[in-house]
Amino acid sequence: MSRAPGDYTGLTVKQADLLSYLRTRQAAGVTPSYQEMQDALGLSSKSGVFRLVDALEERGYAGRMRNRARAIEVFPARRMPTGSLASYPMTDLLDEMARRGVRVQLA
Repeated sequence: MSRAPGDYTGLTVKQADLLSYLRTRQAAGVTPSYQEMQDALGLSSKSGVFRLVDALEERGYAGRMRNRARAIEVFPARRMPTGSLASYPMTDLLDEMARRGVRVQLA
């Protein structure tokens, strides 16, 4: 499978395939259903798709908008999961702070 451009660091092959599929569909302005994701990845059940989406969410690549159908948002840059900030590069920290609206002035 040819992947959409973007970062796939720390993902399994199936997780990267799903993220690529979501990026491609999001670029077309369409969010796929879980059934469409299942068919695209060749999975035998939707529970596999749920686990993959959970993993993408945990790793900061995507997020679900609660109480909405077809509401998976792929983030343009990887969002930081909660945890130790010391393990993230400074540029990622600054990007995340800017995304959240925190103004930072470097001396």
